[in-house]
Amino acid sequence: MANFERVSLAQLQPWSVIPEHEQDDPLSHSNINFQPRFAVVPEINSKVFLWDGNIFALEVEAIVNSTNESLSDKSGLCEILFRLAGPQLQQDLTLLEGCRTGESKITKAYGLPCTSHVIHTVGPRFNLKYKTAAENALHNCYRSVLQVLIENKLRTVAYCVINSPKRGYPKGEAAHVALRTVRRFLEKWGNDVGAVVFAMNNLEDYETYRETMRFYFPRNNRDLIETVDKFPEDIDETNELGAKVIKEREIRINAFPMGQIAPIEEPAVPTERAMISSRPKAEINSAGLKAFMTPVIDTPDDRIMQQSQQKTAQQIEAERIDRMYVKLLHQAKQEDLSEIAKRNCMFQSGQDTLGRPVIVFVGARFPEKKNKVLVEKFLKYIIRTLDPLIGQEFLIVHFHANISQPQEPEFAWLKLVYKICDRKYLKWIKNFYIVHPSLWVKFTMGLLSPFMKAAFTGKTVQIKSLAELFARVEQEAFSLKIPSFVYQYDRKENGSSYMGVEDTPANEGL
Repeated sequence: MANFERVSLAQLQPWSVIPEHEQDDPLSHSNINFQPRFAVVPEINSKVFLWDGNIFALEVEAIVNSTNESLSDKSGLCEILFRLAGPQLQQDLTLLEGCRTGESKITKAYGLPCTSHVIHTVGPRFNLKYKTAAENALHNCYRSVLQVLIENKLRTVAYCVINSPKRGYPKGEAAHVALRTVRRFLEKWGNDVGAVVFAMNNLEDYETYRETMRFYFPRNNRDLIETVDKFPEDIDETNELGAKVIKEREIRINAFPMGQIAPIEEPAVPTERAMISSRPKAEINSAGLKAFMTPVIDTPDDRIMQQSQQKTAQQIEAERIDRMYVKLLHQAKQEDLSEIAKRNCMFQSGQDTLGRPVIVFVGARFPEKKNKVLVEKFLKYIIRTLDPLIGQEFLIVHFHANISQPQEPEFAWLKLVYKICDRKYLKWIKNFYIVHPSLWVKFTMGLLSPFMKAAFTGKTVQIKSLAELFARVEQEAFSLKIPSFVYQYDRKENGSSYMGVEDTPANEGL
């Protein structure tokens, strides 16, 4: 057992409690004649804590561990973590098969005395040349921690300082990213979070965070006035989630599977080759011998290179998705996917009145996300099913009833599915109905919304009951096949009845 005194949240002072020397001065802080970037919200401030002490002593449901991509870091905080948690933690980390920069993954805490879970995340290495990429990767760390917290139905978390010194991230800039991200998250999903503790283990970090907290969690007019002109210069280049908006031709790095996008740079000055290419033709060919001796320029290879340099990050990402799609489709046609087919988690259910195919997803039959092999096969099965529909409109109906937490797909997987959908199917999807959406669906759709096109969100409809679904589509027109347990769930939640069809044995074989 660790030799330290436990500290409960009740023993901590929330950020909303204002020390006397930081309270408003009625003479100089009474009026605000500007629009604050971050308003004073006592409810949010009451959930945030700044604490200087041992993170392992905090009685919270989860603590954050900043580690490396192989989850094998044994230095600093990680060293203490492995020693306290015991060998079972190491076994769990091995099963996770690593973690990408900006992602977060969760394990049990095992031997840790004050918490039940550990959320592991990988911070970026800082490079001034690719500052925007590093900033958004760090933003993803802080946001994905809270996402994992809610997905696992936990409410209290303690952050360590994720930007480790050995990765070179400036402390002040990192504090702005961290606090801005958490503030924006709490604005949207604060009802699902009980407490967020920023645990500092040295005085320098504590003072940096204490000063920066006033920017993103202002407590009174004094905080607003004293920080109004001291925000980072690029603060207005962030979106509603707190992420930096990536401009055209800038590097893009995120917690997305299948690798990262390479940087695209413009040369600061014309290259020697470009200068030669721009010379007047007469100058280069002023003499036959000179023209003969002049190196050949603007070859096919040169043109290919120039075209590559002119591509935007979006074009490069689109080409990457296209290559991935071709590869997955080929594998889907070669592999045995009968294990997925037998689950009946996805199938075609006839056509609507206009002859458009209807594709049904049954969430309660999805493979568990920890079964990586089966999840990958599920993606291939989706591609194999939908690829033949390209060129004609179709509908998608997803039944979310009775899905369990282990079956709820990981955010990164959903993001990948959306990327593929955007490139290949979006044009052909008429409507995407989500029936019996849970809090997890609404939360995840909110996180995905910054990446989604308006064309997709406009086609997505969340439906509370089967009655509402039937009002939108004519069930009999295409004999929509619905598993019996979905009818039973709808009857329990909405008091609906469908003349005994919920008890039809034939539905159980769907």
